[in-house]
Amino acid sequence: MDIFFEIECLTERSKAFLGEEIRKNYLKNSQKRDVGNLILKLIQYNKENLHFLGVESITEGSDDKVSVYFKSGQYIGAVPIISSSTGLPVADFLVTPRYVKSKDFTTITDIIQKIKHDLVIEYKKDSILKSNKILEPPLFLEAIKFVNALRQLVTQNWNKFRQVTRLLNEPAGNVDWDDYARNEYKVERRLKFLCRKNELSSFHPEYCQIKYVYELCKKELLSTNTPLKVRLNVSNDLQFIDKKLEFIPPMRVSAMVTRVSDPPIVKQCKEIANRILQNKFVSSLAWRVNLSELYERYIQYIFKLVSQRYGGKVINNSQLREVGQAPVGWKLKHLSPDIIYETRDETIMIDAKYKSHLYNTDSSTDSLKEEHRHDLHQILAYSSFTKFPESNQKTAFLCYPSSEPYHFKLKYNSLQRDFINRVILLGVPFDLGQSAKVVDEILMIIKSLPSEKAA
Repeated sequence: MDIFFEIECLTERSKAFLGEEIRKNYLKNSQKRDVGNLILKLIQYNKENLHFLGVESITEGSDDKVSVYFKSGQYIGAVPIISSSTGLPVADFLVTPRYVKSKDFTTITDIIQKIKHDLVIEYKKDSILKSNKILEPPLFLEAIKFVNALRQLVTQNWNKFRQVTRLLNEPAGNVDWDDYARNEYKVERRLKFLCRKNELSSFHPEYCQIKYVYELCKKELLSTNTPLKVRLNVSNDLQFIDKKLEFIPPMRVSAMVTRVSDPPIVKQCKEIANRILQNKFVSSLAWRVNLSELYERYIQYIFKLVSQRYGGKVINNSQLREVGQAPVGWKLKHLSPDIIYETRDETIMIDAKYKSHLYNTDSSTDSLKEEHRHDLHQILAYSSFTKFPESNQKTAFLCYPSSEPYHFKLKYNSLQRDFINRVILLGVPFDLGQSAKVVDEILMIIKSLPSEKAA
C-alpha cells in the first residue's frame, strides 16, 4: 500500500520524516544535494490537499539534512500526495482516529448510533487516491444512518396518490371511451371499461427509489468492508426492513427530490439517500470526516446522563444574542456555548474542544498555549452570563479528549473584587465504553463543589 505518511488525529508534532527517506522513495531521479529544495517544493505543491485534512507541515534543517514534521487536527481521512514534477499521485497521506483500535471505526459507529448524530463524509472531487479502495472511507457510516432513518419510516404510513389503469365492469373515474369504442363489438368486452383512477398507495415511485438506495446500503453493510460487530448490530434492522419492503420493487434513481410537504422522517431519508447517490460509494476520492462536532454531541450526551442522575436541566447550543447597535461588520451577533447545565445550586457553562491538549500535557509549544488561551477566554466569557450563587465563585467545564477520564482544576481569582472563576479541565475519552466512568467523575466533581466553596 502506497502510504506517504500516517498520523493520528490530534497530534501536535509527529515523528520526523527524514528528507533522505522521502528522496529515496518518492524522488528517485533526484540528486542528494537537491533534496532540501525538492522537499520544500513537494510540500508547497501539496499544501491544498494537506489543508483539506487539517494537516500542517513543519520543515527543519536544510539540504540533505532536511526533515519534515506534521501536525494534525480534528479531521480523519486520506488525500493523495502529488509529484511536483509529473503532477501524478505518488502516495497517500493518511490521518487515522486516535482512539479507535485497529482502525475499524466501531467506536465511532457505537457513538453515532447512541446519540443519533448525522456524521458526514466529505469528498475532494478533484483528488484521486493512489491506493484506490485500500484507503476507502468508512462508507458504512452513511449506510447505517440511512438504515436507522428508514427503520422509522417503514413503521409509518407513507402513502401517495398514484394513477392506476384497470378494466372494470362499470364506468368509474376517467374512462377511456376510445378504447371502449374499439372493443365494444366483442361480446366479452361489451360491459368492460378501461378506467384510470387515483388511489392512495405505498407502491409509489419515491418508495421504490428509497428501496433502490436501501439495496445499495444493504450491500455495503453486508460486505467485508463493514466490521463484524457493526454487521451483527444492524442485522435485526435489515431483517425488519426487508420484511416491510418485501413487495416494493426497487427503482433506479440518480437523485431524490425533496419537497416542502415531505414529513420530517421522509426528508431525512431523502437527504441521506442523496449523499449516498452523489458519492455512489466511490472510495477512490480524497475524503475526510470532521470529528469535532461528533465530540461536542457526545459531551452533550454525557451531561444529559449526569442530569438524569443528579437532577437539573441541560440546555444544548443555546444562543446568547448581541442586541447592541455597533456599526461594525466584524462584531459577533451571538455566542453559543455547547452546554448550559442548570443545577439546583448554580448554572454551569460547558464547552467541548476536540483538541490535543490532554494528549500533550508535557508539551509547552506556543500553538498549544495560544489555543488554550482562546478556549479559556471563551469559556470565561460564557461564564459572565451566569449569576453568582450564594458564594462568590463560578464554575465552568472545559472538555478535551483523553485516553482515560480525569480532571484538574484551574482557579482564577480577583483580589480586588473578591471573586473566583473555577475552570475544570475534564478529560473525556471518546469511547462509549467509558461513558459510565466519565459520568461518575463529573458527579464526584459537582458534589464536591459546595464544600470547596464553603472552604
